[in-house]
Amino acid sequence: MRRPYGATRAGISPLGPRVCFGTVKRPPPFDPRSLPPGTTLGGKYELGAPIGWGEHSVVYVATHRLLERKAAVKILAKTDDATEKRFAREARLAGSLSAPNIVEVYEIGRLDDGRAFMVMEYLEGETLEDRLQRKGPFSIHEAMSYGQQLLHALAVAHEAQIVHRDLRPENIFMARVRGEEVLKVVDFGISRRFGNAGDSHLTRPGELLGSVGFLAPEQLYEDGVIDHRTDLYAVGVLLYRLLTGRLPFEGKGSMLLIQVVEKEPAPPSAHRKELTADVDRVLLTALSKKKEDRFSDAEGMAEALRLTSLFAQYVSD
Repeated sequence: MRRPYGATRAGISPLGPRVCFGTVKRPPPFDPRSLPPGTTLGGKYELGAPIGWGEHSVVYVATHRLLERKAAVKILAKTDDATEKRFAREARLAGSLSAPNIVEVYEIGRLDDGRAFMVMEYLEGETLEDRLQRKGPFSIHEAMSYGQQLLHALAVAHEAQIVHRDLRPENIFMARVRGEEVLKVVDFGISRRFGNAGDSHLTRPGELLGSVGFLAPEQLYEDGVIDHRTDLYAVGVLLYRLLTGRLPFEGKGSMLLIQVVEKEPAPPSAHRKELTADVDRVLLTALSKKKEDRFSDAEGMAEALRLTSLFAQYVSD
């Protein structure tokens, strides 16, 4: 009998700290002041102020000394070998992709003390989560437009056999680029190549990576096989949240895991009456429990979103 990660006969046990059940504010993994403004990396980049941090890294704004180009520098804390390898994998996979809707990675290196760093495109703007908190649920046209841009980025990644595995509003950035707003997919920290088990040693047995509310059912099984359709499920969850302000399944711990694996989601229109039947159909297709019942690829789903937006505009007119 297949059991989700952490499952016991009595149900599903609490999971470890790698699982994120919501946005948790935590202190930085090292004192950002330990690298004061003016610190030079690799003889090229001059650090400015810290602009954010995650569980294992701190991000600084920086300037290329010769090109006078702004960049974002992500510096890894001293940590375990598996986390270092994930960091290197993130840089390698994200750096191998070239698309307008994917954050650009310029280079990687090490500080004098051995800590790894990654230099990336500097983005000004806000995440989709920031905008949702600031403005509330999105219109059908807005959500479908952002969804199409996201899916175009994923089509490039999937063609390279890369699955993101951690798509959520916090990892989608709305950047101002030459006066225009452009969606950028960021944080390839737990991405991997699908159809290749070569990176499996970076995940410890029983360890679950990602934000549970956005994970597809196959990600919750120890023997689950992920592929590009796993990301399409996450896009469905993301659009559900943008349109309704909530997730398809809500709860904590084991109860949330059980819902993701066993329960069918309510149609988005159950939470917001003006959403059309086409919106329900597209999102529920993306949220199918079985991968083969979802859209076959990112571009196919993007086309479905385009038609859904056009029909919604036609009905409103």
